[in-house]
Amino acid sequence: MQVELLNQISAETKLAKTMAELLDKERDALANSESTLINQLSQQKRQLLTELESLAKRRLQLVTQLGYKREMGSVRGFLSQRDPSQALAQSWDTLHRQLQLCADKNLINGRIISLSQRKTEMTLNVLRGQINQNNTAYDRMGKFTHQAHASSYTSA
Repeated sequence: MQVELLNQISAETKLAKTMAELLDKERDALANSESTLINQLSQQKRQLLTELESLAKRRLQLVTQLGYKREMGSVRGFLSQRDPSQALAQSWDTLHRQLQLCADKNLINGRIISLSQRKTEMTLNVLRGQINQNNTAYDRMGKFTHQAHASSYTSA
């Protein structure tokens, strides 16, 4: 059972590394405004995410079959007690570092998208004649909002 869990964690870590590489490609495509590539990468990202979710469910089943219960505390601590060689705990740590790296990269990509949306919105506001800087603000999520009510330059 422990070998199966070790293999499961290893497969999940490998897939998470693939996701991190994909997120790097997405960041580059976003920075270069390559919309076709962004769409392709987005589809690949959704597929990888589905696979990661499936592997995570299987991992949870295996850990539960080994006897883990939530009231026991952390899974890492449980695995450390179950495996004197610490191979499971080390693999668990590697997986979590890789998943955290993916989360961080995804956050960066989200910020790039948000910045791009703000730039586009500001450009459209200029075209609409909404250039009054006194009416710009940020909402509670830190996103740019614009509340000007000027006439459009395009209506002339």
